[in-house]
This record gives sequence, C-alpha cells and structure tokens, in this order.
Amino acid sequence: MDNIINAFNKVLTEGVQNKASDVHLCVGSTWKYRINGHIQKLEIKPLDMDECKAIVKHILLAGHSFNEENIGRGMDSDYHYPSLIRIKKFITFFF
Repeated sequence: MDNIINAFNKVLTEGVQNKASDVHLCVGSTWKYRINGHIQKLEIKPLDMDECKAIVKHILLAGHSFNEENIGRGMDSDYHYPSLIRIKKFITFFF
C-alpha cells in the first residue's frame, strides 16, 4: 500500500500548489479538490476500500501504535506533511 500513500502525498503537494482548501476522497469516486469554492475532479483512478483504509490509517495512526490500553482513551496529536500541512487529530478507539 506504499504506492497509495505516495499518491496521497502527491495529491496533497499538488493541492497546496493549486491553493486547494480541501481534498475529497471516497471509495469508488474520483478524487477531488475544492479550489475557490469549486469542486475539481482529479485524473486519478477511484479508490478501492483497501486503499481508502490505508490512507485513513496512515493519517490517523501516524506516530501511534495501537494496543489494548488505548481502548476508550483518546490520543491527541498532529499529522504533518513536511513543509505543507498540519492536521490536528484526536482519536478514540472503541471496540
């Protein structure tokens, strides 16, 4: 799944260069940017479920390891893509 993470990072880089405020990803749909309030489709094949899960896992668990002690407890941290973005995240695991 490294290829999908590399593709995701490339989309983030190009999104910043194109002044996108959002990146829209959804299983079975074309990737999209929101630029100046308008949705623009990207020329990338739609994500399958495993690819989408890999991206979500990459963002949410970056820098974290899951173990049973995490259940019901929150983790507060940031996702950084060097020199481009910082996403604030808070994760709580419930099973």
